[in-house]
Amino acid sequence: MRFGVLGSLAISVAVFLTIMPASAHHPIAAKFDPAKAVTLRGSVTEVDWANPHVHVFMNVRDSSGVMNWAVELESPIDLQRSNWNRDTLKPGDTITVQGISARDGSRQAWGNSVVLDATGKRIFVLAGTQPPRDSQPRPTPRWPDGQPRLGPAPGERGYWGHPSSTALVQAGATVTVLGRNRKALDDLVAAGVAHAAVIADVADQAAMNSAIAEAAGRQPIDILVANAGAAESAPFGKTDAAMFKHMLDVNFMGVVYAAQAVLRPMVQRRQGRIVAIASTAGLKGYSYVSAYCASKHAVVGLVRSLALEVAASGVTVNAVCPGFTDTDLVTGSIDNIMSKTGRSRDEALAELAKHNPQGKLVTPAEVANAVVWLCGPGASSVTGQTIAVAGGEV
Repeated sequence: MRFGVLGSLAISVAVFLTIMPASAHHPIAAKFDPAKAVTLRGSVTEVDWANPHVHVFMNVRDSSGVMNWAVELESPIDLQRSNWNRDTLKPGDTITVQGISARDGSRQAWGNSVVLDATGKRIFVLAGTQPPRDSQPRPTPRWPDGQPRLGPAPGERGYWGHPSSTALVQAGATVTVLGRNRKALDDLVAAGVAHAAVIADVADQAAMNSAIAEAAGRQPIDILVANAGAAESAPFGKTDAAMFKHMLDVNFMGVVYAAQAVLRPMVQRRQGRIVAIASTAGLKGYSYVSAYCASKHAVVGLVRSLALEVAASGVTVNAVCPGFTDTDLVTGSIDNIMSKTGRSRDEALAELAKHNPQGKLVTPAEVANAVVWLCGPGASSVTGQTIAVAGGEV
C-alpha cells in the first residue's frame, strides 16, 4: 500500500480522461501538405462529430490491402450550416474524397470534397485547398509555468497527460486511466502519469463494467475521477436529438456508469471519493451549447442527489466545475472564433478569457489541485458540493 498526502485513502484511483479522439489507430494531429493531393474511395467506418473538426474514417483498398484513413472536414457547426446532419453520412456508405494528405505520410487527409458514390451527389465541398492555419508547425506548447504540455499543441486534437492524474500520483495514489485510445493511455503510463490503463468507451456500460472490474482486480478503487467529456455547439433550432443524446451519453451517462461500477465496494469498505469533472456550464447557461449545458447540469444534479444517498457511508461525492480551461475542448472554441471572425489567436483567447473576472483561462493544474483536495482526508465532510474553479465567474 502506498501512502502520501492522501494517507490510507490513496490505494487505487480510476481517472477517466477526455475521449475526444475517436479512433485508437489515428493520432489526429496531422500537418497537411498542399502539394500532396490525394483521392480516396472507400467505405465509411465511423463519423466523429467531436470538436474542433468532424472526422470521417474510411476503409480504402490499395496495393497493400485495405487501410483505414481519417479524413478531416470542417467544424460540426459549419457542416450543420451546410445542411449536414448525423444521417448525411453513415457507416457503410461508399464515398470518394479529394483532398491533401499528411506531411508525415500517415493515413490522414484534409478533405476538400466528398461525393456519395451511390447517388453521385457532392455532399461536401470546401473552397480552396489550404488546410486550416492551425495545421502549420508551431513551437512546443507550454503551460504558463513554463512546463511543456504532454500532448499536441493548441489547435491539434488528441490526449495530453491530465494534471489530475499527475497530481494524484504525486500525492501517493496508484492511478489507473481509462479511455478509448490505447496508445495514448500507454504513453501516459510510460511517462509516469499513471500506473496502468484500461480500455473502454464511457458511453458503453458493459465495456465500463468490464474495464473497471479489471482495474479493481489489481487493487480496490477508492477514488473515482470521472473526467471524460465532449462538447458540440449549434443554435438550439439546429440541435437535433442525436446531438442531445451524444452529449448526455458521454458527459452524463459516462459518470453514471462509472459511479455505479465503483460505488458498492466503496460503501462496503465505508470509504471512497467520487469526483465528477462538470463545468460552469452545469451552473449557468451559455449560448449555442444547450445540449452540452443540459448534460453538465445533469451531472451536477446527480452529484447532489447521490451525495445525500451515501452520506452516512463514508463515501463523498462532489463535482469540480471549471470555467474556460486550457484544454483541447477550449482550443476548439478558439479555432472556431478564429475561422469565423478572422481574429488572431490572442484575440480569440481574450474573447473566452473575458468570461473569467481574473481575465485568464484556468489551467488544468488549478483544476487538479481542487480534485486532490476533495480526495484527501481534509475534505471528509465535504460532499454534494460543486467547486467552481473559474476565477469568480459563478
